[in-house]
Formats: sequence, structure tokens, C-alpha cells
Amino acid sequence: MLECSPKQNTDIGLGAPGIGGQIKVTSGVLGVVIDARGRPIELPEDDKARVEKLQRWLRNLGGYDMTVSKDSL
Repeated sequence: MLECSPKQNTDIGLGAPGIGGQIKVTSGVLGVVIDARGRPIELPEDDKARVEKLQRWLRNLGGYDMTVSKDSL
């Protein structure tokens, strides 16, 4: 379980700014990665470009490089 207690004006997606709580998370090789940039993640619509971008992020975080076959897209 991950317990979050945001400051009054911070919205972490649990209903409204300042609302905290507990959520069940599953960690992987990298642990838990939290994107707190304050803007949505923009992924390409094109399958190949999207996979390449996600693999680049994974490498930059120190994760494993995963090869994705054309059949898995």
C-alpha cells in the first residue's frame, strides 16, 4: 500500500486538491515511479513511435531495454 498525504493545493488524483489516501501499487524492477510534472503524459498515437518513446524512458530510468515484436503491438 502507498499512502499519500498531499498539501492543501496539490491534487494527486484522488478526488480533489488536498485529498489523500491509500492505494495498492505493484512495483517492478524500477520500484514505483511517480510523475509529478504537473502536466499530462503525451504519447505518440503511432504504435512504433510510442513503443520507442516508452523504451527510451525505461532506459533513461535505468530499467531493462525490452524488445517488442511487431506482433505484440
